[in-house]
Amino acid sequence: SKGSVKAKAFKADVTDEASMTALFADVEKSMGPIDVVVHNVNGRVVKDLLDLSVADMESQWRTICLGGFLTGREAARHMLPRGAGSIVYIGGRGGRRGIAKFTAFGSAKAGVRSVAECLARELAPSGIHVAHIAVEATIGGPRANPEAVATGGVVDPAALAVSLTGERGTLWVLLAVATANVALGIWRPRILRIPR
Repeated sequence: SKGSVKAKAFKADVTDEASMTALFADVEKSMGPIDVVVHNVNGRVVKDLLDLSVADMESQWRTICLGGFLTGREAARHMLPRGAGSIVYIGGRGGRRGIAKFTAFGSAKAGVRSVAECLARELAPSGIHVAHIAVEATIGGPRANPEAVATGGVVDPAALAVSLTGERGTLWVLLAVATANVALGIWRPRILRIPR
């Protein structure tokens, strides 16, 4: 019916090229043209430097950075023929500045930020919008970081929603992101706008 939303869950391994190619083909076949894609992968590894392994570094890079590349490439493959679409990457403060114990996670988030910036510049002339949104805090809830909760460093989701009410016209992408992941955090849009 008019105004209704159609939703369906799809499963894929963001680190596997064949899985991501199949995912985008399946979504388009089942749901129709993809207008917005959100890459929001977390599962962060936070460890002291001397406890950090090569496997930790590699898993963070594969999931966040390589996964971001595969997401963007496959989204572009479907959006370019239509000359329209939006690809949104969720970043984090660890990808913008160094944070103790965030070596694996922060370096991967910095990498996906670079992927987003490169794709924005390459795809903008073709009508594809690419955004990188940096999450700047921890949102309260059952999955919130225990250290942030202990120090009062969390934000109430209801208070966040109220603080954003004046931004409704510009936050349609963020609302889609919030739907996709309950435990995002506070964000400050870092949307790349390429001059025409």
